[in-house]
Amino acid sequence: MGTIRKRLYEIITLCISVMSLIPVALLGFYSRPSMDDYDYSIIPHEALLSGNILNLIRAPFKSLSYFYISEQGTFTNSFFLAFNPMIYGEKYIRFVPLLFMVINYLSVWFVISVLDRIFIKRGRLFVHSTAALFTAVLYVWLPSLTEGLYWFCGALTYTPWIFLVFVVPAAVLDIYFCEDPGKRKRKIIAGTILAFVISGACQTVSFEQILILSVITVYLIVFKKKYYSIMNLSAAVLGFLISFLSPGTASRQSAYERAGIIETVIAVIYKVRDDAGNAFSIVWLLSLIAVTPFLVELIKNGKEHFPKRFPIIQILAGLMVICGMWCVPFYPTQTFGAPRLWNAVWVTFIVFSWFIYSQILGWLVNIGVVRLSDESGRETGPEKDKLNIGRAVYRLIPAICLCALMVCTKEGVESNTLRCVHDLRSGRAAAFATENDIRFKLFNESQDEIVYVDPIQTKGTLLYFGDIYIFPDEWPNYSVGKYYGKKVALSYDPFMEDTD
Repeated sequence: MGTIRKRLYEIITLCISVMSLIPVALLGFYSRPSMDDYDYSIIPHEALLSGNILNLIRAPFKSLSYFYISEQGTFTNSFFLAFNPMIYGEKYIRFVPLLFMVINYLSVWFVISVLDRIFIKRGRLFVHSTAALFTAVLYVWLPSLTEGLYWFCGALTYTPWIFLVFVVPAAVLDIYFCEDPGKRKRKIIAGTILAFVISGACQTVSFEQILILSVITVYLIVFKKKYYSIMNLSAAVLGFLISFLSPGTASRQSAYERAGIIETVIAVIYKVRDDAGNAFSIVWLLSLIAVTPFLVELIKNGKEHFPKRFPIIQILAGLMVICGMWCVPFYPTQTFGAPRLWNAVWVTFIVFSWFIYSQILGWLVNIGVVRLSDESGRETGPEKDKLNIGRAVYRLIPAICLCALMVCTKEGVESNTLRCVHDLRSGRAAAFATENDIRFKLFNESQDEIVYVDPIQTKGTLLYFGDIYIFPDEWPNYSVGKYYGKKVALSYDPFMEDTD
């Protein structure tokens, strides 16, 4: 009966986690392309229209070469952006948010499955329910769903990679405990390739990966005499340098005035200080409490791997990674980037909060301040079939905290789940999609040399990112026009409307 109850609690956690993400996924079906989405779809779209299969095969590499040299500087990101579903038509981009959510979930699932296989050994349902919980917690308060999920270009530039960056440390841990030499070699090669791929996607995430792998590599060499993670670190550094030293990066940064190193360090310190008050909030506290049962299981089954001294090194390492992420955009541009970058920092902050929380809790257990009782022992004997209210509440902590995260507010702002529900129920999402679909039809069917359209009116939604302008030859009008094979422009400037 005890095992059945455990499974029931896991099912409840899984169901609540999925329910919190359903509105987020449903809203994604109303998303439509805008701005940079057209830039990255032009080359493969033209290849598809040519009807030449060789052109279609060459298109991702041609796109990679163009953006690596002229604008982006990133090679992995430029390659995958060429697989923009817009090459087949605007309507297919609505499926991308769900695809991103699945990819991000699988990244979390891999990390949890490694920890479960090595330490906890609870099985598939536990892994899926825990992975769904972690994914939901990260999504419910992601700073910008607009740029992290619904705007294809911005989302692909950061969101999948910030989830994948934690797969590499999990792979390093998996290799450490792998006893089969053949499997170890294959896992080392796979981890090295993944580290290189991630390093070419986004320079901020790439630098974060280098910092994380540097800490892990130093630890393994100094304390464990293991050297295999050097390959992962080397691949990450190589990919970062290929991206950072590219002509595209130089071209992009030429529009800004570079900050000095000392100026960057001072600015980042102040940035982290100012953000601290906003970061340590009720949302952060609930995020920690939600994963407590999982961390307790982890510590109970592997407490010898947790510190016996206060984990000050781990805390400083986490702070170093956060500061390092802010340095990457500020040094070349003297700005802290756009909301899509804030998403990456937020995910990293929460993940490191979980990690440091586990280290502190494990330390308290190892020095005897906290004692973890053996639940399996308490569930034997004549009382094993009776419901223990305290244990039931404990098992429901993840579901309760996730519900609280969905309904709480932070500085007057609702959770992403509720905001998505409001967009769906109010009809704003449908109105936004309809406006865009009418515009797309006009772009495709009009025979005019310049197609004029009214500005998008439905802006108060998570789906809206930006619009074209009144002059046909300025960006992004030029890219939109090239995609449709004609010039496009707004019929009037929405910022100059008479409001009297």
